[in-house]
Amino acid sequence: MVERKDLLATLQKAVRVLNNVSPDLDRLFGVDADLGGTRNKIRELIPFVEASETRVAALPRARQQKEVQNAAAVEVAIRVLRIFKDHGGRISATADIDLNYVSDAVTILKILGDEFGLRFSAATWRKIVAAARLQADDLKQVRTAP
Repeated sequence: MVERKDLLATLQKAVRVLNNVSPDLDRLFGVDADLGGTRNKIRELIPFVEASETRVAALPRARQQKEVQNAAAVEVAIRVLRIFKDHGGRISATADIDLNYVSDAVTILKILGDEFGLRFSAATWRKIVAAARLQADDLKQVRTAP
């Protein structure tokens, strides 16, 4: 954490500066300015700041933007695919760029995603459709025998 690192550096610098205050400057502060006591209190604080490094490292990390976008895309896919399915659409996670074929479900999600700022390739939307189908039981396709 940058804040902890900056605080530690500042405290260490303050100790160095207080150690090197000239006797003339010290006399100008007067007897009530306890530079030695202040320096000692700062020294006492430094081990606490140093020890906090392990606790800071254990703090939960914020999700990266890519993770947030992917989670949002899966949520959008689940909602849109439910509507698509209710209207008789076939939920297919197909996107084969080489064969120039992309399923309707992937195409719809790509168009909507581009509008919402979730700009993924058709191949990525194919993976998102697959993830949505795994998360939502009602989107799993049941194959019937011919």
